[in-house]
Amino acid sequence: QILELQGILSVVIIPIFKQDFFWGFVGFDDCTHERVWTEAEISILKTYVNAIQNAIDREEKTELIKSMALFPILNPNPVIRTDLAGNIILENSPAASIGKLIWDDVGYEKSSFLQKIVSFLSKEQQKIHVEIFQEPSSYYSLYCMLLEENQQVNFYFNNITQLKENEQLLKEAKTRAESSDKAKEEFIANMSHEIRTPLHAITGLSKILRKSKLSEEDQKLVGHIARSGDHLHSLINNILDFTKISAGEFQINLTTFSFRHLIKQLNSILHNLASEKGLELIFDISPNIYELLIGDETCLRQVLLNLLSNALKFTESGSVSLSAMPISDSKNNQELEIKIIDTGIGMSDEFLNRIFDKFSQEDTSLGRKYGGTGLGMAITKKLIHLMGGSIMVSSQKNEGTTFCIRLPFEKNLQKIKLGDEEKRFNDKLNSKKILIVEDNDINLLVARTVLSYHGLTIFEAKNGLEAINHPEINKVDLIFMDLQMPEMDGFAATVHIRKNLGLKTPIIALTANAVKTEIDRCFELGMNDYVLKPFNEIHLLDVLSKNLNLTKHLVAATKEQNIAANELLNLDMLKQLSAGSNEFMLKIINMFLDHIPDTVNEIEKAFDSGDYEKTKALAHKIKATYIQFGIKKLEEDIFLLNYFDIHSDTDLVKCKTAIVNLVDITAQVETELKKIAKEFL
Repeated sequence: QILELQGILSVVIIPIFKQDFFWGFVGFDDCTHERVWTEAEISILKTYVNAIQNAIDREEKTELIKSMALFPILNPNPVIRTDLAGNIILENSPAASIGKLIWDDVGYEKSSFLQKIVSFLSKEQQKIHVEIFQEPSSYYSLYCMLLEENQQVNFYFNNITQLKENEQLLKEAKTRAESSDKAKEEFIANMSHEIRTPLHAITGLSKILRKSKLSEEDQKLVGHIARSGDHLHSLINNILDFTKISAGEFQINLTTFSFRHLIKQLNSILHNLASEKGLELIFDISPNIYELLIGDETCLRQVLLNLLSNALKFTESGSVSLSAMPISDSKNNQELEIKIIDTGIGMSDEFLNRIFDKFSQEDTSLGRKYGGTGLGMAITKKLIHLMGGSIMVSSQKNEGTTFCIRLPFEKNLQKIKLGDEEKRFNDKLNSKKILIVEDNDINLLVARTVLSYHGLTIFEAKNGLEAINHPEINKVDLIFMDLQMPEMDGFAATVHIRKNLGLKTPIIALTANAVKTEIDRCFELGMNDYVLKPFNEIHLLDVLSKNLNLTKHLVAATKEQNIAANELLNLDMLKQLSAGSNEFMLKIINMFLDHIPDTVNEIEKAFDSGDYEKTKALAHKIKATYIQFGIKKLEEDIFLLNYFDIHSDTDLVKCKTAIVNLVDITAQVETELKKIAKEFL
């Protein structure tokens, strides 16, 4: 409950014990994503715990040293007593062995060092605490105290060499973690590129072949090639998706979609597979599901496709069914319950307890028979949680399995018929001109053929140099740009198009690399979007429509309107906490109005003045509040302001935009909350 109130989705904690006494804990939390914490991150925490434990030891030893000041001869740590001129009156054996000391990178003999420290002491400053280094490898924390009544100064030395070594270990652990992440990302990028490029040709050309006139036998053979390619594509995507989710890089993308239309797509994709196995594929969709919902359609499609594909894979006879109905319905929101039921091989109770673990398969013989990475269910659960939902499973061995998903959606209250919209969309596509920049002849053939099916006028270039000199470069409506090409790559071509030609034509990266660093670089240089190879037609058309503004009014309100209240904030969490108390709601709303706008102004001033650490601290201060008030439109912006790299020019540019959004939307929230507050008077 505490974690839920703070909006924490993932947390890793290591306790701190001192002589079997629980002293406290340290940890990392993530309020934006569910994630798996890496060994490198846990290693950093462990090193940090050691540093804290040593700091506790240091404090205890300092107190012990001071308590033994009256008996310096018995003290195992160096103790020195001087007069007000810095002359030594008394020192114990450990202190007598101290030679040259280094303070603030300046070397001193012991006597001159003591005299310098004494010169800083006065009635206004009777205590000094500094850290010093003794060659060759010892560090001390030095505590000095002026005793006016005795006209003397006591010096207490505490050896902190172990603490310094732990600090160094912490830095090394951080460096190793960063190096490990970089190596992993480079490996994934290389793997993605090397596998996706030939796979793009296999899947693309096979789908083109299936649309041509072939004999029945040839159609079957080509169908097997296409399905094998799709299966390999699915395995690669599972690995890459799990990596992105674990690293907290997977983002939910909200759009307007039709649930019924999505189910038709699934039926079209899976119908042949069910027929080949002699299985009945049943869809039972309630008529009460709202026509247009707002959610991540791609994410939902992947979840349902994973579950239905698994059900078909593990069912030899009988049926696979999907049913969906609303279990909660209000003016602005609808929660759906989706059940996938099969009559397949089922699962044991023991395996049910770990079905959502990564790389989990019931036994190796099933893995060999049915294939797969063992990541599908782990990814499915994480995607459902990212969408704010839940998943449950029940199963009987040799009888079948039932998955039950519950997912919340907003309703799009703008009444637009998808069929009419799709017709207008296709009509508009016919008038568009597209430039494809790609050096691989097979990839170029696939892209040209797929796009030509939709009536687009296609122009081609084999590299960036040809693209920037293409006679139609000023006339095309959109450019698909491969990244790795000879003579001039896609990055350099994009820079030239933006800076030298001054064109604002949408540029879409065609890339086989799925890693965040390369995609970030695309956006940084002026590209508008990206498509991963091998792409599918649905995703390609989604990207086209978004960047050509062909269906924008489906998902965006008019600019003249302010954001609707239900899109601005959601007070359900606070209402649940209030237990029906209007006094509580009024108080917490007034606290927001009294403090948050001022804090937002402070964030803006701190960032503009270059005080980035203060910016982060203030953003962290308001993070939980925005989560509690359900202000989802600022979720990514506040996350960025909490964790941006102060040395990254790209992050600083993004932060500037995030602060503009923060100021603007907070002002709208403030106006709306003033109206809502009157309801609780």
